[in-house]
Amino acid sequence: MTEWVLGVSASHNGGACLLLDGELAVAVQEERLTRTKRTRVFPAFHTLSIKYCLEAAGIEVDDLTLAAVSGVRAVARQDFDLTRNPLVAAAAHRPPVVYMPHHRAHAMAACFQSGFEEAAVLVIDGQGSPSEDFTPDELAQVTRPGWETLSIYRYEDRRLTCLRKDVVGNRGWLTLLDRGMPRFSGIGGMYSAVAHQIFGHYLEAGKVMGLAPLGSATIPSSAFFEIEGSELRFQDDVPRRFSHDERWPNRQEEYAELAASVQAAVEEAVVWAAEEAVGLTGSSRLVFAGGVALNCPANERIIRELGLEDVFVIPAAEDSGVSIGAAAAAAAEAGLQLRPRRLTGDEHGRAYSPEEICAACRRFPSDVSARRWEPGAVAQALADGAIIGWFSGGSELGPRALGHRSILADPRAAATKEELNRRKGRESFRPLAPIVPTALVEEWFDMGGIPESPFMLRVCPARLEKRDQIPAVVHVDGTARVQTVDEDAQPELCAVLAAFRAITGVPVLINTSFNAAGEPIVETPEDALWCAQRLGLDLLVLEDLLVPVEKTLPSMLHVQPGRHSVRRTLTHEGTIRGAEVEVETPWGTASYWLQGRELETFLEMAPGGSPLAELGDRQRDFESLRRKRLVEVESRSEIAVNTLLQTGR
Repeated sequence: MTEWVLGVSASHNGGACLLLDGELAVAVQEERLTRTKRTRVFPAFHTLSIKYCLEAAGIEVDDLTLAAVSGVRAVARQDFDLTRNPLVAAAAHRPPVVYMPHHRAHAMAACFQSGFEEAAVLVIDGQGSPSEDFTPDELAQVTRPGWETLSIYRYEDRRLTCLRKDVVGNRGWLTLLDRGMPRFSGIGGMYSAVAHQIFGHYLEAGKVMGLAPLGSATIPSSAFFEIEGSELRFQDDVPRRFSHDERWPNRQEEYAELAASVQAAVEEAVVWAAEEAVGLTGSSRLVFAGGVALNCPANERIIRELGLEDVFVIPAAEDSGVSIGAAAAAAAEAGLQLRPRRLTGDEHGRAYSPEEICAACRRFPSDVSARRWEPGAVAQALADGAIIGWFSGGSELGPRALGHRSILADPRAAATKEELNRRKGRESFRPLAPIVPTALVEEWFDMGGIPESPFMLRVCPARLEKRDQIPAVVHVDGTARVQTVDEDAQPELCAVLAAFRAITGVPVLINTSFNAAGEPIVETPEDALWCAQRLGLDLLVLEDLLVPVEKTLPSMLHVQPGRHSVRRTLTHEGTIRGAEVEVETPWGTASYWLQGRELETFLEMAPGGSPLAELGDRQRDFESLRRKRLVEVESRSEIAVNTLLQTGR
């Protein structure tokens, strides 16, 4: 009998997955479908990622053997109840539903994809499940109620045993104040508090990591925390120093020093925690998960300093990967099939057929021509300065673009970094990553004798004699967040790298995520076409098609409201201040809360539509509404009718 297990991550980085007979079949993050960054999943309500996974697998809810949910809220909440989900509630056969503690799901996701038979497991994030939802072995490790922030498990026989659990009580992992830096508890909270102070949001940890090399660590780690025996004691010294609300780009020197200081503190704390995990388990293998596992310099220190036989960091280390762990842990506990294996590529989304790609090109409101691409032609275009969108296979689940939804460019000119960051709307200091064949990586980067970095989760020094050849991917401290790629896993991309090397002598390309700042990475061919046009890319590879990108849309295009319904509004003195709007998507019903300029633009869309050229400074609001399918674009002129693609299929 076929065993299908659904996993759901109920989080701000939520998503869903399906296991088929103990192997991962498909997984996707909710934000890729809603097109809104950090979409929170409430299992009781419409969840696009569940429908996406079921359709990709060609099954219905009735076919599920088991379902598992994990999140960061108490499972007793009604909005956590998967059986209330419209898709599940309408099924004739509802599967049993298991609720899994958050850190346990993080841990199992990483173990399931590590390929290890046994390992020490370290989980560090901001905040996980409350103690009321812990398993008995987890409860045995705590002396007071609270929410998990750090966990250590032993993994053996496809089961987890909790050996340590750090919790925060009523104070919480992050305490937002009226002004200034939040107070924090936990390693993840420490980094998030600095992200909030510098960039205005506690989830901007990636920006802090990029800014840190520009400063010096002038604040000692002891101002953030102290280690007393086997305990971390977090301090309020640093929040007291920052009692103002000035954000970047103000106070640049001061904030670069703050970023460098918290980075040094996090590295010290993570290495200490990894040593604790290895000491408690006696294992020579370590698995690392949770949002803090995306901190590449900390990962590199673990790899180089602890002398372990092997270290595995899951690419979907943040909450999108929790869906996999919930499903795998539930399957193991239920005695269902489970086939752990070493993950070699992050390509868990569904693929798109030639027919779907051609249909997306025909729907695009500008002339689209296409031809089959060849590695030599793409490599030559890159060598000539072209910036190319790369859309290949299924999308990545984690936050890194790893050659499936990427933007590629030539790394030989330092100005390319500034230009790409400008087009994407990112801060100028943000680094760009190199992608390089595994067989050649050690010629260009000091990998510490371990040449593999398939998930862009390591930071390694560029070779001194090579740095001036690839300045666009070498950060100010001489390091790079390296991704290695093998021909067996991604032959098309390797063919382009080989052709680029033949032309330039450099087997390295820039690889950055296929999105604009503040937007999710593209998921569908239609997303790719719109994003490529918006960013002004030169070419777009859609599977085996090479599409030249029009830099501007025709002015005769008209914008009009999409098919939607307003669920509720927030009014004040007769003025609409906010509105919850529902719209149908290819994966079910999505709900959005509109306010401010975005709401004003939406309300001004007349039934007859408005010419795109007349939107003026509302172009950005239009783009946000278009991604959410709340407005539609259609041509009012035969000139803009799509060209019938000649693909030679």
